[in-house]
Amino acid sequence: MWMVLMCVFSVSLARGFLLEPDHTGNPTVKNEYLPLGRYLSEKENLLHHIDQLQRGNEEKLHILTTQFQSRLSAFEGKISENDRKNETLELANIERKLQKLGVNHTLLQQEYKRLRDKYGYLESKINRLQHTTAETSKNVFELHQLKSINQALDFRAIQNKVQSLEQKANLLTNNQNTRSQDFLALYNVTLVTDNLFKKYRNETVEKIFNIESKQNASSFDMRNALSKITTLESKVADNSKKVAVTACVSSEQKFTSGVVRFSTVNFQVGINNIDTFKSNGKFVCKIPGLYYISAHIYTSTTGYGFDVQKNGIVIASSASGSDSSYSTNPISAVVELQPNDTLYVYTHSHVIRERYSCLSIIKVK
Repeated sequence: MWMVLMCVFSVSLARGFLLEPDHTGNPTVKNEYLPLGRYLSEKENLLHHIDQLQRGNEEKLHILTTQFQSRLSAFEGKISENDRKNETLELANIERKLQKLGVNHTLLQQEYKRLRDKYGYLESKINRLQHTTAETSKNVFELHQLKSINQALDFRAIQNKVQSLEQKANLLTNNQNTRSQDFLALYNVTLVTDNLFKKYRNETVEKIFNIESKQNASSFDMRNALSKITTLESKVADNSKKVAVTACVSSEQKFTSGVVRFSTVNFQVGINNIDTFKSNGKFVCKIPGLYYISAHIYTSTTGYGFDVQKNGIVIASSASGSDSSYSTNPISAVVELQPNDTLYVYTHSHVIRERYSCLSIIKVK
């Protein structure tokens, strides 16, 4: 078939082309053939036109391609710009996140440092508590040892103190026995005095009878003799009266430049104002005569003196020893008293213990 077509095309080229009638024009025109030259010219023109069209199309295609590439580049630029903007935004977001992470990291570091410091403080406190616990345990152990030692020492001290108290009690008992013997001796003296008085009275009565019998004495001599007899009887009666007191300090106290008060009265006889004596410590004489006063002061004060005073006048003096422990310090005196005379023990500065500090006053004659 292709061969037939080629043959027909060749014949056409050789003789020309038969133009088909223009059915749209004049119908009376006859069919004409197109000459080869014209055909070639038309063909050349057509080819030139096609070439121009092709070049125009190529130019347009090139322009379109260039425009497309330009727009594509612009589009890609926009896309790149958007990408850069997006990247910038992302970078800004990342930087903000990094800053936030940095702040959080700083806060975490500060919190870590605070926790580390707190841990160090707690650890040091635990160490101190452990050290304190160890020292407390050691102190408790030492206290237990000291307690056992103190108990032994206290027991020994109590034994020594009991022995000392027994010795002092024996000494006081001996002193009391001595005073009792002195009192018995004074009582015997009083009995002798009574016997002498009776003898003297009998002699006086006998003399009176002799005087009456002789009638040599005058009434004045008789009254004088009777007065002397009355006075003598009064003195003998006073001598026969018993006056004595033994009292002790009631509680431990400090006496500074004052009278020592022996408020606990263990024995008294012939004293009507005993309450005054207990309150102010002063013995007030009601029956004149010769009195013996004896006192012993049990004190820990060293180097201070104390006196026996009569009406504010020192009769006898003594002083506490130099030993720092408690000691018994005696003092005694014999003094003649008249009615309303006062007799007492005066201390300058002593802390005086009770029970072991006592006073005795007795009328001797």
